[in-house]
Amino acid sequence: HYHAGFVVFQNNKKLDFSDNKYMNIMPCTSDKEAVDEDEQLEKAHLHDNVGDVIHVEQKNPKWKDLFTNIHFPIDYSKVTAYVNNEKVTDFENQEIHSYDSVVVFIGDNDKKYLKEAVTKKHIMEKETTSESC
Repeated sequence: HYHAGFVVFQNNKKLDFSDNKYMNIMPCTSDKEAVDEDEQLEKAHLHDNVGDVIHVEQKNPKWKDLFTNIHFPIDYSKVTAYVNNEKVTDFENQEIHSYDSVVVFIGDNDKKYLKEAVTKKHIMEKETTSESC
């Protein structure tokens, strides 16, 4: 079980994923318990109304798993993404690693928003305060 951060900007507007509709209300599970859980959902999800720190419970999670699991439709052809401050192509198929931080730009965005990437410090703070994990 590990965590990573993400932020999404659409046409210079930061999107908020802290609403209940994006949350997984099931508690995090150990690998042994995960057999009974929804394997797709366990790849990447959100908890505790924290909309910028994801929880990973399964092997080989991809960024597209997060957006699938929070039911956020995204046209990847209109996306520019930076993982750990490096521009990547085909980011949706990149594996999520512990403490990764992705900035997703949909549409036209000012690159100044790269400075709003989720920090490792923030992710670690949320790890210690999570009610579900």
